[in-house]
Amino acid sequence: MKNCGGVISNRYRRLLYVSMGQGVHDRRFISCAQANGLEVLALRCDGRSNDVINRVRPVVWVGNRESISVFNQKVFRSEFREVVNQVRPALIQIGPLSNVAAVLDENLGVPILAVSWARDLLYDMNESDWCKEVALSAINLSSHILVDCVTVREAALRLGASREDISIVPWGVDLNIFDFHQKKSISEVPKIVSIR
Repeated sequence: MKNCGGVISNRYRRLLYVSMGQGVHDRRFISCAQANGLEVLALRCDGRSNDVINRVRPVVWVGNRESISVFNQKVFRSEFREVVNQVRPALIQIGPLSNVAAVLDENLGVPILAVSWARDLLYDMNESDWCKEVALSAINLSSHILVDCVTVREAALRLGASREDISIVPWGVDLNIFDFHQKKSISEVPKIVSIR
């Protein structure tokens, strides 16, 4: 993930990172952006306080008080427009596309990098008309879409995304946490545990 799949270029200096929380994948993208010289400002949309992430300027807003939903999306969208006008980011990175992307509108005047980590486009949008509407809008408003696998790319294409505007960056495995060991013998059967 050294250059985030080539999606983030050096011409962007300030990234407004918008997500549900600040979990391990968020932190990986934020670290990648910082390693490429970007100043990162982070917005949460899950009703929680900002985590302390090294060199990230948290932005306090409605998303720290309540979680985004169909019932409060207008308040989120209005406050988001104010944040964008105040911080003047060069790029907005946003995900999941089934809920957080409800803050977007066509008048932001900033390139948008939409990021799908599978659940939003493969599950959420089939469970709720609102989630589907938000995901469709996000795809239409985005300058580029970043996905983690071919299956999610195909879902984005079915929703109207353009193939040339999608990049795939697989998550992979962090070998600092999970050591790779050569198979000891031909008869040994590999064991894989998946929590997804």
